Amino acid sequence: MSLDFFRIERGLELDDLVQYLQGVGNPGVAGDSADALVGSVYTDNVTGAIWTKISAGTGTDKWQKLASETYVNNAVGATISWREPAKVRDNVATVLPTGTPTSPITVDGVSITNGQRVLFSALSGGAGKNVYVYDQAAGVFVEDTNNESSGDAVYVDAGTSAGVTYVFNGSAWVQTDQTSLDELGFIRSFIGKSAAGSEVPVYATNNFALIGTSLETAIGALDTEIGANVSNGNFIFAANKINANIQALDTHLGVNFAAGNYITLNQTVSGAVTALDVKIGPDVVTGGSVVAGNSVSSNLQALDTQIGPDVTNGGYVLAANSANANIQALDTALTNATLQTTVNNVTSVQTIDTAPVGTDAAKWFVRAELVSDPTRVYATEVYALSDGTATGSDFTRYATLKLGTAIPGLVVSVDAVGGLLRLRVVAGSAVNVTARRASVLI
Repeated sequence: MSLDFFRIERGLELDDLVQYLQGVGNPGVAGDSADALVGSVYTDNVTGAIWTKISAGTGTDKWQKLASETYVNNAVGATISWREPAKVRDNVATVLPTGTPTSPITVDGVSITNGQRVLFSALSGGAGKNVYVYDQAAGVFVEDTNNESSGDAVYVDAGTSAGVTYVFNGSAWVQTDQTSLDELGFIRSFIGKSAAGSEVPVYATNNFALIGTSLETAIGALDTEIGANVSNGNFIFAANKINANIQALDTHLGVNFAAGNYITLNQTVSGAVTALDVKIGPDVVTGGSVVAGNSVSSNLQALDTQIGPDVTNGGYVLAANSANANIQALDTALTNATLQTTVNNVTSVQTIDTAPVGTDAAKWFVRAELVSDPTRVYATEVYALSDGTATGSDFTRYATLKLGTAIPGLVVSVDAVGGLLRLRVVAGSAVNVTARRASVLI
């Protein structure tokens, strides 16, 4: 026995919003791919191309093909010369240096090993100024397959040119940045300095962090005003941030009081509690579920537990029904929804089960076993939909499994005759079929 793939024979639809489809050729001409909603995905089984639906309607122009890695490489490589970083830059050697086969070579004070790249920007002969890759096995440098062209940029990782970018201007590699300038930009952004030159901090307020004081002084003033850390309490904790503790207190206090039957608008907490206490009145006496010693909430909970929750309107249970009427409705629904049927020696098209009158949708579990070879088994789930007309229906098979080789000519389908949904099976060789009606919508 082996684990098989999860097979979907027609397509996958998520929440009536997006479909995952497959077929031969471009999508959108007809059928499911033409009706698919925007955002759906389609796979061409011949080329492997993947498409997404970008606008509603029929036609391939309503779909967009996703770019593959090969497509992007070909498109970009035809017009732009991308350059990987170089390990170091050599601006001294006019000819390529050679090393000892199988050994690293030192360039600009850095040990270069097999496959590492070096920008030789002073070469006067040979292939010219470009990036070269070290072949350690042979002890020689080989020019990068990407030839230099005007506008190419190479970033250097190590050596005396570490952190610097060089751009080829058509005849030479020239420096275009300076790491120190970059770092100054990072520092300026970090401290919030808005411009170059002498500038004192400007704060949004002047309550504790005074305008013109340094960052360090301002932070000290704010720290003094905030004071020491709080200790753990019922709602605030020492490990929390100030905002988190304020939020905890605010959440516990709740929203402002609104005018009600006993609480007036914007009343104080104590005034509101007193008004409610007067209304609640004296303690209750012990009864069947209510106990005098319990809190009000405990007694209310006891009553609520005893009564149980209200029913809500559903497919068969209605809030207005009596308990007996709702139980009868559920019993009738379960009888219709969970019926198992077995039909043996099926070859020609046979109806295995028929959903009850008025069914809008139904679901079946179906198992078929080849009579001549019981090790060949097929199982699937079928979901069907009816529009209530004499012949209007649609269905899909999913969660399909099989043991052994395929059963010849086996087809499981659903149709509608006279408004009734029928589960149908046909096979090229005799099969024993068992179907269980899992659920129905009426």
